[in-house]
Amino acid sequence: MPSGFNGEIVFEFTVSKGRVGQVLLDEKASTVKDAVVVEKIKRSLLLWRVPSSTTGKVILTLHVQF
Repeated sequence: MPSGFNGEIVFEFTVSKGRVGQVLLDEKASTVKDAVVVEKIKRSLLLWRVPSSTTGKVILTLHVQF
């Protein structure tokens, strides 16, 4: 990523039985639109294993600054 790269990326996803469901980018709330960055983070979220007792909808806001 180039230096001076900054902004927010907002994702919405569900969590059920220790797994992350479909991860969606909130395009209106996100200021970072770089498809490569967004896809890499989405893939990481889909691999994330949360405690099995965790269930619900998650809104995750990431502030990135390089």
